[in-house]
Amino acid sequence: MAASVNSFRRLKYNLSRLSVNVPGWRTDRKIVVIESDDWGSIRMPNIKTRDEFEKKGYKLSGNPYCRFDTLANSEDLNKLFNTLLKFKDGKGNHPIITANTVVANPDFETIKNSNYLNYNFKSFTNTLEEYYPNEDIFKIWEQGLASRIFIPQYHGREHVNVLVWLKELQLMNEVFVEAFKYGFWGVPRELYNKRIPNIQAAYNSNKADDIVFFKKSITNGLQLFEDIFK
Repeated sequence: MAASVNSFRRLKYNLSRLSVNVPGWRTDRKIVVIESDDWGSIRMPNIKTRDEFEKKGYKLSGNPYCRFDTLANSEDLNKLFNTLLKFKDGKGNHPIITANTVVANPDFETIKNSNYLNYNFKSFTNTLEEYYPNEDIFKIWEQGLASRIFIPQYHGREHVNVLVWLKELQLMNEVFVEAFKYGFWGVPRELYNKRIPNIQAAYNSNKADDIVFFKKSITNGLQLFEDIFK
């Protein structure tokens, strides 16, 4: 019986996805789309943080995001852009990366000062300055835009389920509190109770009050995206 229910749910999900995609734009042209998620969002601050967090007994080595994913620095971006500029299509166009961009990250200091009761965020451009104060990373972003090889697309205000995260911090959930001390939240799913929604899934709730918060987040985020990228 359980298998039949799960099969029906999968079929229902697949049909819902199909209903979204069928009316979409179509073409016979052969197109390669390079779309990359989570630009601007914090995942793991640096190798030192990762190693110290593991020394506390939290296994991260099996999670590729915690092992490798951090904000791109000037060397990362220059290597990426130089590679893209080496190639052209038949019309002389360089490859373009659609950079799905998260425009803000939590303001850890103000959240901590409120005893995890109030949420505040800061623009991802501020986060870039904090991570790499001597590199002017956003200027390199702008160079990618000007060269038409790096095109940001709105991906959300922040990549954390704010309401779930604050609740777990208020409950002094150890793994989230420890991660907070190091300036991140994206701990692997296996390190916290399965009853807790995925901390990375920013809009994972159907509660009426939560949806009000999500709508405000989307409005704020879109305005911030427009302010940053004009």
